[in-house]
Amino acid sequence: MSLQIQRLESLCGASLLMRDSRAPVLTRQGEILLETAREILALNDTCFEVIRDPFLSGSVRVGIPNDFATSILPQVLGRFAQAHPKVTLEVTCDLSATLGNHFESSDLDVMIGIRTERTTAQPVKTWSEPVVWVAGMNQNSENRSPLPLVVYPEGCRYRAAMLRALDAAQISSRIAFSSSSLSGLQMAVKSGLGVMALSRSTVPEGLHPLPQNTQLPDLGVVNVDLFARIDPPNAPAEQLARFIKQALDELAADSGGQQPGKMTA
Repeated sequence: MSLQIQRLESLCGASLLMRDSRAPVLTRQGEILLETAREILALNDTCFEVIRDPFLSGSVRVGIPNDFATSILPQVLGRFAQAHPKVTLEVTCDLSATLGNHFESSDLDVMIGIRTERTTAQPVKTWSEPVVWVAGMNQNSENRSPLPLVVYPEGCRYRAAMLRALDAAQISSRIAFSSSSLSGLQMAVKSGLGVMALSRSTVPEGLHPLPQNTQLPDLGVVNVDLFARIDPPNAPAEQLARFIKQALDELAADSGGQQPGKMTA
């Protein structure tokens, strides 16, 4: 691997990795190369999809949790729309619990979400990703007592995980801000009103995950499931599920998330 990196650096005429740290970290030039390479691969995939099935048409009802919508919605749905302009997408963003109810009621064809006790459908694939405490830049919200929390309404798994972990650690807390709007929650955290929990790959710009050595308890991991309805057969839904699967594989790789590779036939 080191020889391959050296050859790549020689071709680029620039250093791609900072080697003076414990773990290899991309330089600015390395980040640009990585992002550009991903765009090239995405364009390559889109090209093959257009050639393979240029006449795919129909409609797909898609459910995506609010936080994942900001990280995968633009790239996945944009690529899919380019490859299949005759397919109509109807996208719903909400809490996983609400989306799960819609999927169980056959109101969605494809869904990404965190499985609940009521979920009976089997996922196409499951990813495991660390949940992290998130704070605003240059804020010290995590040091206040009681700890101010920025949360989704009741029913959110992140909210439940925070309260459960804090209770077990005997750390007092209070709900400082509650909203079903992701942008509202992010602005509250950026403004220093409190801390929130997110899966690592969905932490947006302007916020940062708190280090593990903070006084706050570990939040464990979250299993993110991809569901696709197979009865009745829906070719556009199956194709979109493949697009989403690829995007989540990339997100899991970036964030260090585990990929159990749980696949169903």
